[in-house]
Amino acid sequence: MEESLEDLEALRLFDVIEDDGFGRPLLLVMGCRLDTWVMEMNRVLMLFVRLMHDVSRAPYSVVYFNSNVGWRNQPGFAFFASNYGVLPARYKKNVEHLSIVHPGMWVRSMFLLLRPILSAKFWSKLHYADRLDELWLDDVIQKDVFRA
Repeated sequence: MEESLEDLEALRLFDVIEDDGFGRPLLLVMGCRLDTWVMEMNRVLMLFVRLMHDVSRAPYSVVYFNSNVGWRNQPGFAFFASNYGVLPARYKKNVEHLSIVHPGMWVRSMFLLLRPILSAKFWSKLHYADRLDELWLDDVIQKDVFRA
């Protein structure tokens, strides 16, 4: 029997948009809605995997919003390091763009710490955006995507 994740779904940590303006699904991740002090991170990972099961079948984009994120909203290095390797290969292969909006020191540091386990191709897919408009100015997504 599949565990209910309705409580996490209601928080809208993740949102899937059918088209990023280039014909790819777009996964939005809202960092400020993740409270690592009270949430069971294994359940958050389960929700992510359920969403990604369909999204990752073809090329897709991800935008992670790091706005208004504090210490409570940041999973530790061990969470990323231990779970990255267990994700199916197609999650990594089919991501076209991973954009971080308002990246802080924590995000930048986490990627540097994960460097040994990230592929060389990963770095060409990563995009830091200090402003939201950089996403469409750099042709990562189309501007109209957020006008739904």
